[in-house]
Amino acid sequence: MLLVEINGASAGVANGLHIAGGSSTVRGLVINRFSGVNFASGNAIFLQGSGNKVEGCFLGTDAAGTADLGNTASGVFANGARRRQPARQLRAGHRP
Repeated sequence: MLLVEINGASAGVANGLHIAGGSSTVRGLVINRFSGVNFASGNAIFLQGSGNKVEGCFLGTDAAGTADLGNTASGVFANGARRRQPARQLRAGHRP
């Protein structure tokens, strides 16, 4: 079970994380319940730049990985970056 959860239920229109720089690693987070109005919001993780990695996260689930607590957009959205499949993710309930 992962211990750090970013819950967007009360965040309004937002992304869970917005990383504008390159060469960052996001690892071992639970990110859920973010809502948005277009591709640029409602994502668990919004990436810009290159060389970013997302590993071992639960995106759109609870901390146990058993309940659907989806974000309204993508689990990971890479804007202007070379698209790469995130490693070892549990993703559920996103409504792109």
